[in-house]
Amino acid sequence: MNLGSIKDRSGKMLLKKKTVKKAVGAACVCAVAVIAVTAVIAGRDTGEIPTVEAPVETQRVAAQVQTNSPKPQSTPAPTENTDQPVSSGVTVQEKMLFPLTKCTVIKNYADDGLVYSNTLKHWSTHNGMDLQAEEGSHVFSVLDGTVKSITEDSLMGITVTVSHEDGVETVYSSLKEVNSDVQVGTRVLRGQSIGTVGSSAASEASDGAHLHFEVKKNGKNVDPQSYLSDSVK
Repeated sequence: MNLGSIKDRSGKMLLKKKTVKKAVGAACVCAVAVIAVTAVIAGRDTGEIPTVEAPVETQRVAAQVQTNSPKPQSTPAPTENTDQPVSSGVTVQEKMLFPLTKCTVIKNYADDGLVYSNTLKHWSTHNGMDLQAEEGSHVFSVLDGTVKSITEDSLMGITVTVSHEDGVETVYSSLKEVNSDVQVGTRVLRGQSIGTVGSSAASEASDGAHLHFEVKKNGKNVDPQSYLSDSVK
């Protein structure tokens, strides 16, 4: 039997096969539409919103987008600033660090000659170096050592004395203040700030803000220039 067409007894063609399929498809669409409209109307009457499931293909695409999304990058923790002075192992036999970053030598060491004092108005020996600098500038320990004393001398003002190896001591006078972490017995490192430049030395008041710096060997003053490096910190 040929299913391509359907004929009645008179031999007339009633319906083609394709026409039948189209009619059946249209009927199904209409039925689905009627059911959907009915569900919406029912939802309005009951106050409920009908749930419409996403097509399987849509779910697959969504899953793919989520899988391909770039993962959030973790932000590395900030590193702490550890810019602290450390011992360089420099010995007394080598050169000392300069105690200031920027200064002008206004008076040199003099043990076999005389220098004039503008404050005292007379000539005398000078047991250290006077380094003029901006008030408040940091004063640095020239070598590793231990704080021996912190005094407020009537002539030399606020003074810190640091002991080093081989009987060497360094003296920092005319300071404005001493750092709070610097105490008698405190271990200080080469390049560590111990205080700031001031004008507390009454015997050198006319020289303004400056550091009076001394070096002693076995209790006797020596020329600081024989120990100091040429470069400043």
